[in-house]
Amino acid sequence: MNNTLTIDGTTYVALNDYDAAVKIVVIEGRWNIVGRVKTHEDGAITIHDGKILTYWGTTNGLGELANGPTSKTKADSCNGIVNVPAHAVLLTIDCADGAWGL
Repeated sequence: MNNTLTIDGTTYVALNDYDAAVKIVVIEGRWNIVGRVKTHEDGAITIHDGKILTYWGTTNGLGELANGPTSKTKADSCNGIVNVPAHAVLLTIDCADGAWGL
């Protein structure tokens, strides 16, 4: 079943099509992205509404951002959907509900 809808060239995905509201995804090559995540059967993931974490702004590491960004966190919009192959996903961190407001 396809849980997407395209209007004027923009594709929208049903929220219940995601594993969690928001996750931080650490990807090989030193990329850290926060966004709505769907995990596929082969382990690959798709990230919607993603933001690349360019500066964590934490004192105790990346996991601190599971509760939302700090006042020093810098995150740049991905401007689209990010598809990540399974071999490139190093880890994911579940975020608290509403922590990122995506």
